[in-house]
Amino acid sequence: MTRGFGYYESYRARRKFADYNLQNVIIGTDTLTRTNLIDQKWLDNYFYGGTFALNYQPRNNDKLQATLGGAWNQFVNDHYGEVIWAQYASNGNIRHRYYFNDARKTDYNAYARATYQVLPRLGVYGDLQVRHIKYGIDGVEAQNRDVATHERYLFVNPKAGATFTVSEGQQLYASFARGQREPVRSDFTDRPAGQPQARAERLDDFEAGYRLTRTNTTLLGPNTAVRLEANYFYMHYRDQLVATGRLDSVGNALRTNVDRSYRTGLELTGFVSADDKISLSSTLTMSRNRILGFREVIYDANYLPVTAAEARTTTISYSPSLVSAHTLEGQPLKGLRVALLYKTVSEQYLDNTASADKRIKPYQVLDFRVRYSIRPVFVKEIELGLLVNNVLNRKYEANGYTYGYPGADGRPQIFNFYFPQATRNFLASVGVKF
Repeated sequence: MTRGFGYYESYRARRKFADYNLQNVIIGTDTLTRTNLIDQKWLDNYFYGGTFALNYQPRNNDKLQATLGGAWNQFVNDHYGEVIWAQYASNGNIRHRYYFNDARKTDYNAYARATYQVLPRLGVYGDLQVRHIKYGIDGVEAQNRDVATHERYLFVNPKAGATFTVSEGQQLYASFARGQREPVRSDFTDRPAGQPQARAERLDDFEAGYRLTRTNTTLLGPNTAVRLEANYFYMHYRDQLVATGRLDSVGNALRTNVDRSYRTGLELTGFVSADDKISLSSTLTMSRNRILGFREVIYDANYLPVTAAEARTTTISYSPSLVSAHTLEGQPLKGLRVALLYKTVSEQYLDNTASADKRIKPYQVLDFRVRYSIRPVFVKEIELGLLVNNVLNRKYEANGYTYGYPGADGRPQIFNFYFPQATRNFLASVGVKF
């Protein structure tokens, strides 16, 4: 069992008494309808459950392996808010509770999995999962919003694939998998006015690739090791839950369903090392991430829906088309390893409109790492480390959010907020192995 308990505290300026179930304050002939206050948003939860698995392999037959398993768990969570201080307390008491709701999620599943070596060079596998989820939410959120929700989901998720060995160290593979996922609590409780109830999303994932492994080759000298892999993927979604670019009152990303969308691209990974003295590893993902027939909902300053734009194909929010990471590491002296780490991320958008006015600029980051290991007699190993992040002292943003509404003149008012990343910084470490 896992226990969770904590709160998020905020100072709120000029908040309406009515939003906190408090009466207006009358002073002489004046009526106060707002106050400054400090509130806490609490959660109090329990998570418990269990799993099981049965493995089967026939005697004298290593071609077939099978597993039957499952799990049951439950998550029980109380959410409530309290006012711990107010400039004008009205009829409230200390720790005045202004909202409460309880949420329960029960999840149980069963699966069967099998692998079979059809031919010496051909192996296949299959997997079938059946999963049931029951949601129950009762009560109100802040501002007396009724968030009562009762939903049930039944998912059947198949998966199948095959691997063919072309020659020693070379493999081709292909797979298909269906995955279905339920909305999370905030998708129900934080949805804006006018937005339909959140739906479960469904993913059909097709993948195929090539894998090469070579050890003890002489490509770059004696004891050279090489690993290369290319993987193509096509992920077709129905009702994908995508980030809208907005946040709720405690900083969680708001999401909405989009009817049809896809992600497709190529993943390349590579690793080469020469006699364990120098190595280079790289990953590169090139992708296309699109929503088909996206219709942007325009909200006013009070976040009420005004109109919907014409349907069009757009880029999914927070989905860069190119991401890469590279590490060059060497061992100039015994026990000493130095490395350069380089990461690149292409342009991405803060929401699903693919607007140039709401984007995160591309960025590149270079880090430097050094490790030195010694083996004294009293412990197995001591490792001293130093990591220099953002060596080039670049200023960049890796995330953000946005909101906007039509102005009085009809022009959109756009407000972007970014999370700037740290400039050059250092991290020293000491590790001891006994």
